[in-house]
Amino acid sequence: MYNITPDNTGIKDKDYYKTIPQVQKAFTDNTTGVFNEDAFTQFYNSAKRSYTDFVSNDYAKELVNQIPVSRNDIFSLGNVNLRNDSAYVFNTKDPNRHSMGIGNIFETGAPSFSVREVAQANKVVDENGKTLD
Repeated sequence: MYNITPDNTGIKDKDYYKTIPQVQKAFTDNTTGVFNEDAFTQFYNSAKRSYTDFVSNDYAKELVNQIPVSRNDIFSLGNVNLRNDSAYVFNTKDPNRHSMGIGNIFETGAPSFSVREVAQANKVVDENGKTLD
């Protein structure tokens, strides 16, 4: 996007950045006027570690492996981080024998048996639990 690559980007030594007015202002205490060397060193070391990771050969591979992918993604590069939003197939008991498929995802289709046919194929009980013929 910004065409930043290890070939056109670098990091200089710590003393170079101390001469920049914006850096001096950011790490100088407003009340005492003293430059906070420890805070600047921590910030510089963190930036240097990030830059080292950026230019390392394994950085791109590590980055790709951290991207969560769908369980059914045929273009994943062997990632182990799976998103939990994949589609799952599951069976449910459906006495009306509704059909479900590609034509009507998340909707039930027309039943393949009538209510009478369903009743004939299953036990029917009254409100007391007595089996009826």
